Amino acid sequence: MTIIFGLGNPNRCDDAVGLMILDALRAMDLPAGVQLRHHLGDGMGLVNALAETHHAIICDAVRGGQPGQLVTLDCSQALLPEQPFMSSSHGFGLAEAVEMARVMNMLPPKCFIVGVYVASLTTGYAVSQPVQDAIPASVQWITRHLDLDLLHG
Repeated sequence: MTIIFGLGNPNRCDDAVGLMILDALRAMDLPAGVQLRHHLGDGMGLVNALAETHHAIICDAVRGGQPGQLVTLDCSQALLPEQPFMSSSHGFGLAEAVEMARVMNMLPPKCFIVGVYVASLTTGYAVSQPVQDAIPASVQWITRHLDLDLLHG
């Protein structure tokens, strides 16, 4: 089973991009065995959710780059840098969750991050245009990845 997680906060402008990518994927005909899950909770909840699958794709907002730029990482192969990933309000964000899952032997054998660099994390609902423009490329990367995974197992 493959689980695609959309992370983010819909009340913090561009931080909603992971949720928006997931919503775009919901409108598509995805392969059997692919689940889509919003994840709004804490990092430990993500650790537990990662343990449920052998293949995870995590969509999230990242910071420090050109807004709208897409970054993909194979976190099953290497340690994640703490930056550019967001920390949650609880101080336990994506990078910490992935590394905690690795230490606890709960990280799936296949685990990828699809990140979009953000422009604004202020309170509000307006997602910047560069971040909105990155959603189709993110969806394309994910669907291409799923197709390759089906071909090569």
